[in-house]
Amino acid sequence: QRAVGRFTYGIAPPESPGTVPKMTAATVFDMASCTKLMATTTAVAALYERGLLDLDRAVAHYLPAFANNGKGAITVRNVLLHNSGLKADPVPSYTSTKFGCPETSRTTGAQLAFSCRDKCEAALMADTLVQPVGAEYMYSDENFMVLMNVVGELARRHALVDTADLRADCVAASPEGAQSDGARQCSFEAYTRTLFRQLGMTHTGFLPDRALWRHIAPTENETQDGYRRRQLQGEVHDENTFAMGGISGHAGLFSDLDDVVRFMRAWLFAPAAGGAVLNATTTTLFVTQQNHSQSSRGLGWNTNADDARDHGFSHGCGTLSPRTFMHTGFTGPVICADPDRRIATVLLCNRMYPDRSSADKWVNYRRDFNTLVQKIWDANNNNN
Repeated sequence: QRAVGRFTYGIAPPESPGTVPKMTAATVFDMASCTKLMATTTAVAALYERGLLDLDRAVAHYLPAFANNGKGAITVRNVLLHNSGLKADPVPSYTSTKFGCPETSRTTGAQLAFSCRDKCEAALMADTLVQPVGAEYMYSDENFMVLMNVVGELARRHALVDTADLRADCVAASPEGAQSDGARQCSFEAYTRTLFRQLGMTHTGFLPDRALWRHIAPTENETQDGYRRRQLQGEVHDENTFAMGGISGHAGLFSDLDDVVRFMRAWLFAPAAGGAVLNATTTTLFVTQQNHSQSSRGLGWNTNADDARDHGFSHGCGTLSPRTFMHTGFTGPVICADPDRRIATVLLCNRMYPDRSSADKWVNYRRDFNTLVQKIWDANNNNN
């Protein structure tokens, strides 16, 4: 366990004026698409294990409004595998002037609010397909926006969260309150919070309190232009999640090293029965590659499989086992778990500071990092 570097390069971040903090093991990071695993896939797996969700049921069974425009055949398994036929991202994006969220019109930069949440939810339910259901793999944030709604609906339907557990600001965004379609987002957030608590993840969640922002690594600097027109620190980087109020199934989660390690242990070493959230039968199902003719994907998880499209985000786990289950996040996190070696790696960085120019270097670095772990581990194991 090691921390290197500083939050920024000579320029003090906005929440720490006059000083550039060092990275520590307690630094909190925007987990970006690792949200898909840590929050959404974990919630889906927990509901599946409890018999409350059927992977091969149509999404429309849980969300009747979703069935229009040819989406009635999409199953929960389709969205987990990213072969639902949905778009990669909303078109138009929720941050575009064409979409018309209230915050988009601010000349001083958008502020984090739930004011567009119901509009975003309605657009998702009305969305159209870009390819036939099940025909092809296409990595899609929309899939996990859908799963957020499924999880929120089931959490509400089965009273897995109390009204008192819901964020007041989230509920207040809909005229109908906690029972509105848009407020499924609130139940999703509350349910994932209970799962994090069961796993002992005390520094993980959506919408961190302002007092904690100074402990969060900055992401993109939008001071000169962009949607928000400021240096981001403590606010979610993903633009569509930001427009939704900071909570989504595909992005928006913040976490630190200790909590991510706890999360990876829960999946890698799930007990046969009686786990805090999941058992080994469930985790094995979700982390196993499902359809190598289409992709390297498991259910929600990606894998390091080298026999299919994507190849674990271009072999993001390096030369760890092909059975390694993994995911990455746009802002920099990489999580890998090798069931053959029974080891997990967690690499957290804010590669988005100050901008997106590090993309190619980041892809190479995460691959090289995990390859080095594999070589050191195997060398030590062989010597012993």
